[in-house]
Amino acid sequence: MEGLWAPGVLLLSCLLLPSPAGTQPNPDPRLRTDPGEAPSPHHDARAPWEQTAGGAQEGLPPQPRCVRCCEPPAQHFYPPYQPLPQINMTILKGEKGDRGERGMQGKFGKTGVAGSRGHAGPKGQKGSVGAPGESCKSHYAAFSVGRKKPLHSNDYYQTLIFDTEFVNLYNHFNMFTGKFYCYVPGIYYFSLNVHTWNQKETYLHIMRNGSEVVILYAQVSDRSIMQSQSVMLELREQDEVWVRLYKGERENAVFSDKYDTYITFSGHLIKYFDTKTTEPISFFLSSLEELLSWQPDGNDEFNVSAVPLAKRQPPLHSKRPRTLVCHDMRGGYLEDRFIQGSATRNPYVFYHWRYIDIFVYFSHHTVTIPPVCWTNAAHRNGVPVLGTFITEWTDGERLCEAFLAGGEEAFRAVGEQLARIAQHYGFDGWLVNLENTLSAAAVRNLPPFLRHLTAQVHSTVPGGLVIWYDSILQSGTLKWQNELNEENRVFFDACDGLFTNYNWKEEHLERTRALAGPRTTDVYVGVDVFARGDVIGGGFDTNKSLRLIRQHGLSAAIFAPGWVYEHLGEENFLHNENKFWASLAEYLPTHSICTLPLATSFSLGMGTSRFLAGKMPAPPKVFLTLLYKLEGSHPDGFTVSLELTTSNSGTCYEGNVTSLPEPNARHHPRFLPAPPPSLAKLLAACDRGSRGWTSRCYELELQDCSLRDLSLLVSRQQPGPQELPFTCLLGEVRVLDAASAAAAPPQVQSLAASQLWWQEGPGPEQLSLSLTLRWTFPPGRAGGFRVFSLGGRCPRGQSAPRPLGLAHGCRFRAVGLPVPRPPPGQSCRLELLVEPLLRDELPADPERWGRLVLVYSAPGGPS
Repeated sequence: MEGLWAPGVLLLSCLLLPSPAGTQPNPDPRLRTDPGEAPSPHHDARAPWEQTAGGAQEGLPPQPRCVRCCEPPAQHFYPPYQPLPQINMTILKGEKGDRGERGMQGKFGKTGVAGSRGHAGPKGQKGSVGAPGESCKSHYAAFSVGRKKPLHSNDYYQTLIFDTEFVNLYNHFNMFTGKFYCYVPGIYYFSLNVHTWNQKETYLHIMRNGSEVVILYAQVSDRSIMQSQSVMLELREQDEVWVRLYKGERENAVFSDKYDTYITFSGHLIKYFDTKTTEPISFFLSSLEELLSWQPDGNDEFNVSAVPLAKRQPPLHSKRPRTLVCHDMRGGYLEDRFIQGSATRNPYVFYHWRYIDIFVYFSHHTVTIPPVCWTNAAHRNGVPVLGTFITEWTDGERLCEAFLAGGEEAFRAVGEQLARIAQHYGFDGWLVNLENTLSAAAVRNLPPFLRHLTAQVHSTVPGGLVIWYDSILQSGTLKWQNELNEENRVFFDACDGLFTNYNWKEEHLERTRALAGPRTTDVYVGVDVFARGDVIGGGFDTNKSLRLIRQHGLSAAIFAPGWVYEHLGEENFLHNENKFWASLAEYLPTHSICTLPLATSFSLGMGTSRFLAGKMPAPPKVFLTLLYKLEGSHPDGFTVSLELTTSNSGTCYEGNVTSLPEPNARHHPRFLPAPPPSLAKLLAACDRGSRGWTSRCYELELQDCSLRDLSLLVSRQQPGPQELPFTCLLGEVRVLDAASAAAAPPQVQSLAASQLWWQEGPGPEQLSLSLTLRWTFPPGRAGGFRVFSLGGRCPRGQSAPRPLGLAHGCRFRAVGLPVPRPPPGQSCRLELLVEPLLRDELPADPERWGRLVLVYSAPGGPS
């Protein structure tokens, strides 16, 4: 092996040292080494030992021992080997030179093998809502036109003709006639802007079907000014709207010229309705102009909540952390916009009211007025409801500039209108969500606007609230903070609470708690159930977010819990909905009712079937009713009963004061085989079963007690060592004050019909009738009203009675009611009935119902 190493070393030395004159390189290429190949560390370590092992003199190359086996050995000459001194290069190192010019780019190498796919990044922020999809018929209408020519009065009225078209959707505005023709019935907003002529009067009307609606007027003046007028109108198909200049009884003119457009006329649809049915629906406002021109309308009473906010324990302003639910589903105003219910079989419903403190109805419309069905349901469960005032992106900047940068008068007008709207429609305040950059002037007025709005809501709506969404800094920059900090605290201090953005971490919660001080429960930490962005939890892991929020004593804002319906579908909605809220129950303190009567049939307010069959001071005597059904292999082997518990008190007695206090404050009402005579008619169903259901009545007398819990007890009649499976279905429970139940209920009064609309069909011998019913009933005494028609009685017979629907207030719109067509010369009779649904859910005697008889005949017949 030594002979193999030596030539390699010598050849390497030959390459490193200059050859003396007369020496020849080795001609055999098989003995050459690659000059570009660096010697291995193992090679360098052995080289000195190999040189001495061959017996050569120091400084002379040793003779090689290895020769080719097939040829005579050849004489080889090598340059003399000289050892090189070891030099420490660091001591010779100079200063770093300037960087050289960049060389030419080399050729691209071969494409490498694709790497493995990286981890998915966090989801982005939720985008703004998209435009609604097109339906079979487009329910849109909008136009904006201008005029570049002046117009002077003459002896006749003149229609203002326009020559400039800015927007004319579907050409509903006729540029030739100067009129807007209504093809889509509904509520419209119109605005007219003109420039007056100095030394002349300006006198115009906005017209509808030949009638003057509003006037635009300016007196004679030395100065010309811009003058405007706006109005909302309810239009039906083929209605016409235009602008008319008054005739020449006086010198009257409007100014414009070919260089600028001084005269504009605009209009757009706010709320669509089908005049063939005139079914009432909930609506929103889309612009600042609509907000400022809004006025209470008696025809819009269907949108007014008829249910006052119920009391509950603990109250909202206790120091317990709260839970806010912000409902955002597919842009809003879906099936819930139908005030009297829709035909949707599987709509989204919310029924976990006991867990939440505040409900917000959210959409991306400028002014979101909560549909009245949500307000009624929430109020019945003691939950306040907030609408949404939102501005977004470039349009939002312009809107905010108009009312915030415009000065105190402008932003105070907006605040007062928002408060009036909440008061009129019966909901409880606003979520203010400005998601756009603000100018210095606008952001300077934002805290005063919030303070004014909050004060207005507090003064007009009992228990009203204004909550600010975390979006804008005090500098006016749009930048979500995910916490309460010094950049957004000024807005928090100006209203009732802060709704934070969703991409927070635990350190955000710690800083928020420290800064909020005594108002920690006024900070609602946002939780997006869709888990968009860099969030903690979401979906069925939303409990992870709530756990951290509650650990820091903060309130929670659960955004879009409709994820269960939107993401998982409607097929197993109830199962998934219960699963979702059960996963959060540990972190959601519940509320209790605090008034009697208590009555529930556990209805979720959905479907098409009808099924029959805190501390609360207790009245001296209560009646209880129970409807249940036992199922299983041995249903007769069980006994069902009720148990009431009262708060521990030394003054609470069952029966009279001579009785001993009940141990553990538990009371077992006495079973009544038959109801007492005073309630026999109302409680006639007691102890009468139907299709396996059992109804029972009980009574309990208490003195100075406060009710706490109501429990259902199921026990075996015969004890035994083996377990017996069973199922108990609970159909209805009532707890009634005996004195109130015995009193005669009020009667529906003043039932009247208006806004009748007759049409042909649906059958050849039928007419279709739509009408509005109104009546009176003492406030708070009914949870709703059922409306029936008893049929149209004509000589050819009588149609069967039919239920028309459920009303939450003292009004109902019957739509497309088929009635018999009266024969020539004869009349028909239609009877309408209104049944009050009392709060104790006891049936009202038919004598207490409202009744209205309509007698109708063909034109020209007897009346």
